[in-house]
Amino acid sequence: MNATLPPKQVEYIHHQPENFILIENEEDGEVLIRAARNNFSQRRKTAFIREMAAEGFIPDHLQWFPETNTYGFMGVKWVVDHSWVRIHSAARRKAKRVVVTMFIVASSIWLILMGVTIMRAG
Repeated sequence: MNATLPPKQVEYIHHQPENFILIENEEDGEVLIRAARNNFSQRRKTAFIREMAAEGFIPDHLQWFPETNTYGFMGVKWVVDHSWVRIHSAARRKAKRVVVTMFIVASSIWLILMGVTIMRAG
C-alpha cells in the first residue's frame, strides 16, 4: 500500500487503444477520469483503474472495487471529455517547420521536373 498521497492531476497517454487520459483526484477521495475518446471497454477500465492505483496515481483502496454501479466505478467517475487536451506550442512549431520544408522540397522537385520536360520538348 502506498504511504504517499496521490497527485491532484495526472495526464496519461494510453497506446492500446490510443487515448489521452486526465486523472483528477478530488478532495473528498473521489477520482474523476477524463478520457479523450470512448474506446475503453468495462474490462479495460477496470484494468486501467487497478494499474493506476497500483502505481500510486489514485488511492490504493480503489483497485479492490472493480464492480460498477449506474454512474461508473465505486469512487471513480469515468467521463469522455476531450476539452482539456491541448497541443503544446513546441509541437505546433515543429509540425509547421516540417510542413513548410516538405512544401519547399516538393516545389523544388516539381520545378526541376518541369524544366527537364521543357528542355526535352524543345
